[in-house]
Amino acid sequence: MSPTCYPIQAERTMDPITELDALSDPDYLAAFAAGSLPPRLWTHYAHIRMAWLVLSELPFPLAVQRIRSGILNYNTVALGRPEAYHESITLCYAHLIAGALRPDQPWPDFVTANPDLFSNSKAYLGRFYSQDRLFSAEARQGFVLPDLAPLPRQAALEAYLATGP
Repeated sequence: MSPTCYPIQAERTMDPITELDALSDPDYLAAFAAGSLPPRLWTHYAHIRMAWLVLSELPFPLAVQRIRSGILNYNTVALGRPEAYHESITLCYAHLIAGALRPDQPWPDFVTANPDLFSNSKAYLGRFYSQDRLFSAEARQGFVLPDLAPLPRQAALEAYLATGP
């Protein structure tokens, strides 16, 4: 009988990105959906990987629903903080990730090709949003358009919003 291997528990000295990348896509999504992904691994990188996986499989409107409900569930089950959910940041990143997707592009190549998505989230979104607008109660509870510069392909996002997400 071979020993059971538990890579996450056994490799606690790894950084969160290395630990996340050690998980297969199905295992990562299952842990996320169950709320069993350790909170220390629920980083900006983890958010993007989850959204990338969902957006790679579903049309944008369905993907946004899955991303939104998944984050709300994880924040509630794993963190006990449903109020930590931020609608504008979630929808903005879903839109940006969807625009960066390339057919059949593996995750490591996506990461390499899109360094801006993985940089400091506040600084990246600061290209488009003022701090006051992005961190307002209105932006947390519902989507607000940027006030400093339009998002790439913003017209596509506005068309989606017009259909009543």
